[in-house]
Amino acid sequence: MFVKLRHAIAALAGVAAISIAAGCPQPEILPRADKPEQGRGEGLNSLSRPFTDKELFRAIDLNTPGLEKTRQFVNDDKLDAATRELHNFFRGKIGNAPFVDPEIDLIYFDEEQRQAAERSARTGHLVSKYTGNVFQLDPSRFDLGAVDFSNVDPLDALYLLGLDEISDRYRPAFFVTGDPIYVQRSSELISSYFHHFHGGARNSAPDTALTPWERWTVRHRLSHLLVYFTLFQKTDLDYKVTAKALKIILEDERLHVSRGHLWQGNAIQYMCFTGAQAGAIYYPFRESELWFESQTSLLLNGMRDLAPDGCNSDLSAAYAASYALWCDLYKPVAWLDSPRSLENVPSDVHDRIEALGEWLMNTTKPNGEYAPFNDSDRPSFFPEYARGLGAFFDYFGRSDFEWFATNKASGAPPIYQSFPPTSDTPSYAGIYVMRKGWNTNAIYLASDFGPGGWAHNHPDFGSFVLHAFGEDLIDEGRTAPYGSALHDGYSIRYWAHNVIAVDGLGQEVGPMGRAPYGQPVPTPWETNAVFDYVSGSYPLHELHPANLPGVVHQRAIYYAKPDYFLVLDRVEGSGVRRVWCKFQLGSSLTATLEGTSVHGVSQTGTSVWIIPGDSRATPAVITGQTEPRFDGWVSTDNTLTAPHAAPSIEYEDDQMLPVNYVTVIQPTRNPNTPPLRVTSHSVSGANGTGRAIRVSPSSLNYEDIYLLRHDGETVALQDRDVVFNGDLAQFHVTGAILDRVAVVNANTLSFTENGVIFAYTFPKATSAYALASEDFAIWRTE
Repeated sequence: MFVKLRHAIAALAGVAAISIAAGCPQPEILPRADKPEQGRGEGLNSLSRPFTDKELFRAIDLNTPGLEKTRQFVNDDKLDAATRELHNFFRGKIGNAPFVDPEIDLIYFDEEQRQAAERSARTGHLVSKYTGNVFQLDPSRFDLGAVDFSNVDPLDALYLLGLDEISDRYRPAFFVTGDPIYVQRSSELISSYFHHFHGGARNSAPDTALTPWERWTVRHRLSHLLVYFTLFQKTDLDYKVTAKALKIILEDERLHVSRGHLWQGNAIQYMCFTGAQAGAIYYPFRESELWFESQTSLLLNGMRDLAPDGCNSDLSAAYAASYALWCDLYKPVAWLDSPRSLENVPSDVHDRIEALGEWLMNTTKPNGEYAPFNDSDRPSFFPEYARGLGAFFDYFGRSDFEWFATNKASGAPPIYQSFPPTSDTPSYAGIYVMRKGWNTNAIYLASDFGPGGWAHNHPDFGSFVLHAFGEDLIDEGRTAPYGSALHDGYSIRYWAHNVIAVDGLGQEVGPMGRAPYGQPVPTPWETNAVFDYVSGSYPLHELHPANLPGVVHQRAIYYAKPDYFLVLDRVEGSGVRRVWCKFQLGSSLTATLEGTSVHGVSQTGTSVWIIPGDSRATPAVITGQTEPRFDGWVSTDNTLTAPHAAPSIEYEDDQMLPVNYVTVIQPTRNPNTPPLRVTSHSVSGANGTGRAIRVSPSSLNYEDIYLLRHDGETVALQDRDVVFNGDLAQFHVTGAILDRVAVVNANTLSFTENGVIFAYTFPKATSAYALASEDFAIWRTE
């Protein structure tokens, strides 16, 4: 259950720093019972030897109800018998505890995963999901002794030591098959961990601080111990393995907590994982109450770092989901009848988590994947949501949360068709979603106008992705293996995203040019029954003051529901500049050029048209390029494997600034659907200039006429007698009848229809629409 968070560790550094600064209480560390006077390297905090059985029992409060027989055996110095009784105590507690709900787990467990778990369990043959390296462990013992860790890449070491792929699969595989091989391998893994890291394998090593990757593996080991206890529900295990598992956790707690916070920001992640388990599963330990109190404070303070709308993130939905999983960590407290519990959750934490849950639900694609911005790949929210927000807060009493958490098995979908349901709620994350509906074939476009930060954000301000009819039609480069050439030379470069660059200079990783992290994003966002609209600007001149003085990229996206999208780009500045504009197609699409338009067709026949409405050069189609730079790649899973080659559509030519680009994005279910007809031309009025755009299907059964104001106060569209002061106006004409008018951020609008003059005044920053069926007398504003 923890595998989905493997990218989130480093990403949460800021959360940890804030939580630590808030003065979270730290647990008191008790010295080892055998040698309390010994120093580093021999006693306290030593890596040189494991805990003995005597030390284990001295660390336990043997007056805990249920440990009476254990206490008697310890008093009689019968430690082997005491270990058996301790095993029975945990068996009685954990054996009846619902550590997993098989119905939830198995929803997301397919045949391929079962087979992978089977191969891992029976052969010990592991393939690193990070670099592809192959490890052949002894299938009879999973012996790590033959591995030369000094020659293992840190990411592979993470994988090898944590075996997170296995721990994520063993549990559901066991419930699918009932095969005891998974229990056997869990037992062997725990014994191997104990032998190599708590059993004297490092006897001659200096007792120094662990490296970051060694510390990170603590989380993976703990995750696997949870698998062990899960399988413990229905299968007998060696009582000595239970003792080893307890010693591992006790050793980890004393080693790491006493040495201070781990690897800067990873402290809160580590603490929440270990603290929750130690405070629940290991509550008989004398230190467990201190651990639990400390970790509870860290957890709640981390959740308070979420903005009021639950979306304070400069990263992506992938990392925000970690908060949902943290909620899940405290379930064992109640299950085990622990004297400690996380009760009376503060209202501010409750509200933030509910808002976070709504944001996760609304930004998730129809196929259940994250909105793929920044350092994200393709993981699904469903398991995390079900186990986290669902279990801890019982879905907040909301049928739409239940519907989402159960993968649409129960509950009801949201009643609104856009996110947010109203446009007056600022998003601290800046990811905005336009969607046609909630079924798996719905049209979905997500854009990133979020803040800049120091962690995992990519240079993707204004970038967008389009998913429709079950296919990724316009995608992003996403993330390649950390440290690889594809990651450093593509994933974190602007040309991996659907943005604009000028003279070969574009966005860069970092906060420059974006809204401040931790504040509401000042992005115009409008949503109603007729259209959705979002816009933002990126000051390229701030990044490149010497080379791009005065150059600003402005982008607006308008969803003309339910059929197509307008992507409206304006590059401010002066002089002739080389302007580059990219649209990255999905990995299953092939691209065909038709003039300056592009037809991308997927393997299933679902397609997308990219149709310029301006005088633009014919684009280049770049697929799987490595020289002179990486380009035309899309990551296709959430495992940090190498991306797949996919067509990148790139328009590039010399333009006199300022320049306006109009691009119609038309998703279609049928690949034979012809493209929309798109034209545009400059317009002007008494006090300003703008652009008129006309969009219609080849059948000409309707026409959408748009009027955009670029500068000045008012512009006019003479052939329809329109005078407009605002950002955008749309006139939808069926036949010769004007049946709908919509405006964005308008002050005034005047037009003539059938000899009647209609003139309206709107408050600033208002979306509005009116219908001919009501004689344009009722204007709905939001």
